[in-house]
Amino acid sequence: MKSSILNRLLYTYLILFISAILILSFVFTRFIDISYYNMKKNLLIQEGSRINSLVERYGFDDLAGNQMKDALNLIGYVTNSSVYVLKTKNLEEFRPQIQSGYSSVLAEDIKDVASGKQVARRIRPQNINMDVIFVGIPIYIEGSEEGAVLFFSPLNELGQAIDHMYRVIWGIRPGLYPVCSYCYLYSIKAGY
Repeated sequence: MKSSILNRLLYTYLILFISAILILSFVFTRFIDISYYNMKKNLLIQEGSRINSLVERYGFDDLAGNQMKDALNLIGYVTNSSVYVLKTKNLEEFRPQIQSGYSSVLAEDIKDVASGKQVARRIRPQNINMDVIFVGIPIYIEGSEEGAVLFFSPLNELGQAIDHMYRVIWGIRPGLYPVCSYCYLYSIKAGY
């Protein structure tokens, strides 16, 4: 009788423990996902403001200049993103190219950016198997909307961090098997 009650308790606690690990890993995954997305979005918006001030200082005519080009390349490298600085009239030409490669929702977002709204969205292109964050920030020169900064940045670092977290979490589980086996064998040997 004691053996059967102990076995039931042992298996019940083991199932509860594994269930708790599964639930916590799901909750932490969502928390990390949302936090990382917001952090990346805020970083891109902050860098968009810097690009806005650079365009105000140097103008659109100097976009091909070395100083502006180097600054854009550096910001793209640091944020792990593709950076596009376009005049408002060029946004209309840019939209059909995007529509073929991405979704029609993104084309609407570019239209919103061209009208002066700031847009941030997570997208999943069909030809790439990862999420990409799109941030569009209008550029104002002397109070009028003259162009936009568009960022496209992959969110693959997030997947790598979550994979590492799962390896750590599930690395704990194999360590539990010897402990649980020892407890079970000890309970049988002791005659519980």
